[in-house]
Amino acid sequence: MIDDILRLPSDHNMPGLALAYADGISASKQHKDTTIAVILLQTLTNCIKSQLEKLKLKVNASKTVLIIFNRKRTPVDNLRLTIDGLQIQPVNQKKLLGLTLGSKLNWNAHLNEKGHQVRKIFFSLHSYPGKTWGLSGSCLRAMYSALVEPSLLYCCSVWASVIKTKQGRKKLRSIERQFNVFTSMSFQTADTGALSFLAGTMPARPGSHRQTSFF
Repeated sequence: MIDDILRLPSDHNMPGLALAYADGISASKQHKDTTIAVILLQTLTNCIKSQLEKLKLKVNASKTVLIIFNRKRTPVDNLRLTIDGLQIQPVNQKKLLGLTLGSKLNWNAHLNEKGHQVRKIFFSLHSYPGKTWGLSGSCLRAMYSALVEPSLLYCCSVWASVIKTKQGRKKLRSIERQFNVFTSMSFQTADTGALSFLAGTMPARPGSHRQTSFF
């Protein structure tokens, strides 16, 4: 039954894409004019809603999110998507399957979100050891490899392009530096490269390239 919904764009000769997840559907339209793109998306949304109603299913308008991907500085605040009389305003970012998608598709929002998550892990670990007691350096490195690095590099094959930018590299170094200072028990003024050597950790940038090379 759900296949009929996924085939709606092609069956109705409407250029677009419909994807289904465990408990949701994603619909997308592409056009150089954002206003026309939203109008086309509204048409596709109405078709999906009508098909779901035939299957006795209902679209939850309050949980529906509209995000417009556009690298230009075009105002989109006046654009709306309407479902069951509820007007849905566009948002600047949305988290989907562990990836934070920003309207500019530059992945800065995702890296900021990952930095926030990693810092929460850092402060949780920071409460365990003291200056003269607690976990050893090898245990802290094992925690870094098991908890921090997988969280930081999750799905890096998708967002690895942001590491090529100066801002992206600076953000990664800032995240790594906190853990390396903590793991090596060094001074805050220590050099970033030296901290990686003392902590025995691999910088995230080579790690991300190593993972993306498998794809």
